[in-house]
Amino acid sequence: MFFFLFFFNLLQQSRLGVTEELHVIKFVTELQFAGLSCNIEASSLPVVVISSTSQIPSAWASVMWCNMLSTSEPRNLSLFVDPPPLTWQQLSQVLSWQFLSVGQRGLDEDQLSMLRDKIVDNPDGIIHWDKFSKVNNESVWIWIDGILDLIKRHLVDLWQDGYIMGFVSRKTTWDLLKEKPTGTFLIRFSESSKEGAVTFSFVEHSNGENNVHAVEPYTKKDLLAQSLPDSIDSYRMKEDLTRNPLLYLYPDIHRDTAFGRYYSTGIVCCLTFTLRIRSLYSPSATTDKQDFVPFSSNLFCAEMYSVILPIA
Repeated sequence: MFFFLFFFNLLQQSRLGVTEELHVIKFVTELQFAGLSCNIEASSLPVVVISSTSQIPSAWASVMWCNMLSTSEPRNLSLFVDPPPLTWQQLSQVLSWQFLSVGQRGLDEDQLSMLRDKIVDNPDGIIHWDKFSKVNNESVWIWIDGILDLIKRHLVDLWQDGYIMGFVSRKTTWDLLKEKPTGTFLIRFSESSKEGAVTFSFVEHSNGENNVHAVEPYTKKDLLAQSLPDSIDSYRMKEDLTRNPLLYLYPDIHRDTAFGRYYSTGIVCCLTFTLRIRSLYSPSATTDKQDFVPFSSNLFCAEMYSVILPIA
């Protein structure tokens, strides 16, 4: 039995970029048995040949686009000479699958809606190849791929748990947080970093005003130095270094309940205690309230301070 590998490039004379040149790998063998001879051939799906790891995102975009459009045999290896557009229904399914593959959780309708607003710019819901992957190396796909890599390297557990809202616009962030209690925050992906970054926004109410604060995005380099749960746990504002303004993950999950098991200390304690709370309506009236409150053991004093003093 003999095995041969043939490599075909049908677009050598074209002006396509290297990540748009599609190839097939053909496997050929001859089977001989009991005097009989049989030639067997099989071809791979279209592949892209690259010379640098920096070309991987663009090459993967080409493979995805081709697999969605070129589904019959023989494969159209000249697809990107004049690439057909995709519908949002086609693209949304494959994008959700990318996140399911990397982080074990696909995209929900709200996340897909935000991406649709960012990607689709015509009423017919059609996406053109140039808009998706070729706009001065700052395409929508490069941004999405950076987020996928961020999840894979640093955020798989949090993404799988559903604690990262991810794709939510600044306006939607404001709308979601403005009526929530002070200290409510949500985690979203930065829209300004094409290499992938994550940030969080939180709300504070002061003098009858709703203030939603945005935090400088955390890059892969930042998360390599300190995990996102530890960054959230240790976050302080320079105006007040004595307290952590992040109390409840949207919609109403206590910070330590959501992230406690991911803190680098590895220990989350729970304390049952009794507070005497002065009634807001009758200063002389008090009521006993027993709460089961989770907190980080290494922040025992800070947590007790922030909980007890305001209501003493």
